[in-house]
Amino acid sequence: MEIGCFEGRATKWLLENILTHKTSKITVIDTFEGSMENNLKGFEIDQLLRRFKENLSPYIRSNKKLNKVIIQKGLSHLILRKLIPIETYDFIYVDGSHISKDVLEDALLSWRLLRKNGIMIFDDYDWHMYDDPLLCPNIAIDVFLKIFESQYKLIHQEHQVIVQKKGDNIIRKKMPSNNSNYSYDYSLLKEQLLNLETKNNLLELSLKKIESDLQLIQSSKTYKLWQLFCKNRKRLLGK
Repeated sequence: MEIGCFEGRATKWLLENILTHKTSKITVIDTFEGSMENNLKGFEIDQLLRRFKENLSPYIRSNKKLNKVIIQKGLSHLILRKLIPIETYDFIYVDGSHISKDVLEDALLSWRLLRKNGIMIFDDYDWHMYDDPLLCPNIAIDVFLKIFESQYKLIHQEHQVIVQKKGDNIIRKKMPSNNSNYSYDYSLLKEQLLNLETKNNLLELSLKKIESDLQLIQSSKTYKLWQLFCKNRKRLLGK
C-alpha cells in the first residue's frame, strides 16, 4: 500500500522492481488534489489523476483479476478507517501529507494493517520546508518510533525511515502475573456474536463491547469474526 502517490513514479518503480509476481497488487491512497508545497512550487495539479493513470497504464486494467493498481481516491485518514483492521499488507509506504498530525494518523491507522515481518517506510524524514516543525513529518515519525519501539526492528533512518514489524503482534489483554499464559478466547467471542438477541435491552451496548474486543486483537484470526460482527450489527441495528 502506498499513502500518497502523486503522479505515480514511485508506484511504477515498485511494480517494475518489487511487485513483479502476477498476483501482486498495490493499493494507492491519494486525494489527487496536490498539497500546500505543490501549489507553492507551481505544479499543475488539475489533471493529476489522469497523469497517474497514464503513467501506470500498463498495470491498470478493467478486469479485476488482471488489474494491479487499486486506486482509493480521498483523504487517507478516512479511507484507512474503512479498511478491515487486520494484517493485510506486506509493505506500506507513508508519503502523503507532510503535516505532522497527518503523518502520525497515517502511521497509526496503517500499522494495524501491516502483516508481521512486513515493511513500513516513512519518506521525507529530513524534510524541512517550513520553520514550524508541526508542518514537517519528522516529529510525527519520532513519536511513532517511540510509541512502537518494542514492535519493530529499525532497518534504516536517514531521508527515509524503514522499519520491519516484529513477529507475533496479537495485542493481549493485561492479566495478573500468575496468568502469564492468558490469550484471548476466540470461541467465547464467536459465541457472543451468534447468540445476540434483538429483545436484549442492552443490545447496543453489547455490540459496542464486542467491537471493542475485536479491535483489541490485531491478528488475521479476527477476519471471519469481524465479518460476522458486521453482519450481525447490520441485521440487528440496521447500521
